Amino acid sequence: MEYLNSDLAKRIWESKYRHNNETLDDWFVRVSGGDKYIERLIREKKFIFGGRTLSNRGLIGSLSNCYTSGRVGDSLSEIMDTCKNIALTFKAQGGQGVSLSLIRPIGTSVANRYQSDGIVPFMEMFDKITGSISQGGGRRGALLMSLDITHKEAETFMKIKTDLNRINNANLSLEISDEFMYAVQKYYTDNEEIEMHCSRKYENSVIEYTIVPIRLFKLLCKYAWECAEPGVLFMDTINTYNLNQYDKDYTIECVNPCGEQPLIKNGACNLSAINLAKYVQNPFTNDVKFNYSELAEDLPYIYKAMNDVIDEGMEKHALKEQREAAENWRNIGIGITGLAEVFIMFQTPYGSDKSKELTKEIMKFLFKECFKLNQFFGKKYGCFAKFKAANNYGLTDIVNHSFGEEYSEKPVKYLRNCSMLTIAPTGSISNLIGASTMGIEPLFALQYQRKTVSIDGKESVYTVYPEIVEYYLKLHPEDTVDSLPYYFVTANDIPWKLRVDIQAIAQEYVDTAISSTTNLPKETTIDEVEQLYLYAWSRGLKGITIYRDGSRDPVLFVNKEEQKQPLKVKKRPKVINSTLYKITVNGEKFAVVVGELDKKPYEVFAFKIPEDRTDIVESTGSTIKIKKGLFKFVSSSYSYTIDNLNDYYGNIEERATTLYISMLLRHHADINFIIKTAKKVNPVISSFTSAICRVLNKYYDDSDDTSYAVCPECGEKLIKHGGCKECTNCGYSVCNLMICKK
Repeated sequence: MEYLNSDLAKRIWESKYRHNNETLDDWFVRVSGGDKYIERLIREKKFIFGGRTLSNRGLIGSLSNCYTSGRVGDSLSEIMDTCKNIALTFKAQGGQGVSLSLIRPIGTSVANRYQSDGIVPFMEMFDKITGSISQGGGRRGALLMSLDITHKEAETFMKIKTDLNRINNANLSLEISDEFMYAVQKYYTDNEEIEMHCSRKYENSVIEYTIVPIRLFKLLCKYAWECAEPGVLFMDTINTYNLNQYDKDYTIECVNPCGEQPLIKNGACNLSAINLAKYVQNPFTNDVKFNYSELAEDLPYIYKAMNDVIDEGMEKHALKEQREAAENWRNIGIGITGLAEVFIMFQTPYGSDKSKELTKEIMKFLFKECFKLNQFFGKKYGCFAKFKAANNYGLTDIVNHSFGEEYSEKPVKYLRNCSMLTIAPTGSISNLIGASTMGIEPLFALQYQRKTVSIDGKESVYTVYPEIVEYYLKLHPEDTVDSLPYYFVTANDIPWKLRVDIQAIAQEYVDTAISSTTNLPKETTIDEVEQLYLYAWSRGLKGITIYRDGSRDPVLFVNKEEQKQPLKVKKRPKVINSTLYKITVNGEKFAVVVGELDKKPYEVFAFKIPEDRTDIVESTGSTIKIKKGLFKFVSSSYSYTIDNLNDYYGNIEERATTLYISMLLRHHADINFIIKTAKKVNPVISSFTSAICRVLNKYYDDSDDTSYAVCPECGEKLIKHGGCKECTNCGYSVCNLMICKK
């Protein structure tokens, strides 16, 4: 069986997971940790580890995808500590989740002398850190920020993403309690607007106020309808429907960037996915069946492999607190991919009664088998450090629901892990192993167009089908993509209620959570979004996000006819606003001056700072053109002038570099393109060029970049999936931009 059987799979493997020039066989051995059984499962595309394990096992960098910093404390020192912690976690290649719920709202008294600036400055701070930290040079950080919906600044939090120039590096979700939702429900059942009294105590101050839940709920739905965020987290369900329901030490404060892993403060989790499509026998026939016995044979090896990764990765966590949490709780998240492919092979549409039945059977089987293995490995190798038999793990709601009331094997004396199952988006890894659907998502499309350059140098366009479509058409050559059976449905064909139903059934047997974006047609109304969120809560979901087709139009769509029109280059004014940045690269100090026109980078100057120029500091000011080729920078903040910027260049190559970059900026070249081109021209990037690239990266803003509407690699439209925008054609991901290494 050919493993990388598509250009897309090859591209993903080479750009994300391959180390140096290792062969595919070398890679199989490395990521399987020498476990021959797991190596075979990976080769057969039946199982795959999460992205950080695939990338870093046997090397440096974290093996865990998921971390949280929990609730950020209200003091400045705690907030700064959180900044440091998420930056270090990003550097180790992990994603982070933070809750802002403890930070006092704007206008609240501070030390009886000042007033708080509220949550927004710290949101922007966390956002900038996320956009600035390169994870080993291969991808940017991933962050989720959440806030209690009863917080006094909840409305500000909800609407901040309507400004396309703010908070572009993080996902946002609101933390919602059952009490709040019961008040919302009361409005729809009895037309009653219930009020909630809120009292919050901060150092030296207490604030009290009243909220009307239905009004906040309607605002939440309006903004989600408008710009696909914020998502929602149903915190009571998150904290009670898990294996630690009766463990008072296990309080979940936040979730990871895509929401599939709720964790305690400083918690860490390893992820993986089982390709369910590989366990279907006799697909597209009346004799089709799911091979539970084969899956049962594979699961012990998968379960052990996940714990092996925990042990190997223990010293690779960025923070001491993360290592302690990993030792204390040993969180794992075995997930699935290809569920919708199973439905198709069983010749039943996504959301049908049969698909619901299959979801229940498969997920219930997985939970029960993993819970047994959890006990077996706990007895054989030892329990997670915080395990206490008195916490009644066998009497938790999820165990009783899966095994039947009053779990017979109680008390539970051994558990290796405090969590077991997680359903993540699995975007890249699903494409890597050829799964046509990700996590519990339906098919996105039955076909799409792929552009490529043929041997003779001409651009060619090919029609590409998901593997499940290609497989079916090989079995039924008389059919075409236009005459596929009724059970080949795509995301936009499925009513939202059926999407929620499938997620709800799966959630019954997932002890952590599920990341899934519910796609909605453009004509969906705000009222329908309200119904969707209320229904999702009533069905026991732990969280949900939506994407309405056409929302955030300026980001997701461009007019292709307008794209064909060349952008005019404006003549340089005599004086333009500029910012001088100081940056140290390889021990050398550089100044980088970026001139702006229409609030965008227009030109750049850079030079090594002479040792005697201690007066050169970061500042805002103006760059003035004296005459052709002669410029000076004048600071508006510190009242100093740097005359004749050109005299500061060390050699003609440095001056040429800034001239070429300035030319590209003036002709509206994509900043990411400029950075990547600089690296291509000189793979061992010089300190001078590196300084420029690092500063330009500060200006890389997805809200103003057409590459966030269409893929800059192949030209196809990007879609939103699992909190990120991705290309289903070539695998490009906004969340994994190849940027200049920090």
